[in-house]
Amino acid sequence: MYLNENLLDKDASSAKRSIIIGAAVSAFFLFGVVEGLLGDEKLMENSPYYILMMLPFLALIYKGIQKRMKIGLCNRLNQAFIADADGVLPISSIQSVTGYSDEAKAEKMINKLISQGYLLYVTLDPDRPHTLLLSGKTSGPKTADTICPYCGAKVEKREGFSVTCPYCRSVIH
Repeated sequence: MYLNENLLDKDASSAKRSIIIGAAVSAFFLFGVVEGLLGDEKLMENSPYYILMMLPFLALIYKGIQKRMKIGLCNRLNQAFIADADGVLPISSIQSVTGYSDEAKAEKMINKLISQGYLLYVTLDPDRPHTLLLSGKTSGPKTADTICPYCGAKVEKREGFSVTCPYCRSVIH
């Protein structure tokens, strides 16, 4: 897993509370507005105040929905990372997961998730632009040292996956 499960669980609980509280309080104020529109004079006079009071709770709902979307994105990225064969992942190959058509924006968003601590064992490759490096320190497939049959280099390979030798660029199965 490339996810900080504790942080995601905390955010999921927070998002749920935000949505429930925001919806409950907004419904209360909305009831006052509707009753005012249906003919209650006193409630009609206070309708603008009810609408103003509802706005912060609508913002709370919005923040909860944003957190839920971030959690979903992290889970989709995690699936893409787990499916990767060699630990080197061009951002262009997971752009559709991020929802960004621009590679630079997708990279910026992934970097933000890394810096916020949501994604673990993922770094941006300093030598190759728009490329992620996935560390083998996850609870995913096990890794083992393999000898490259083409150049004799020692290469770390995930079980059941192919890897590209970093020295001669040959694919090892």
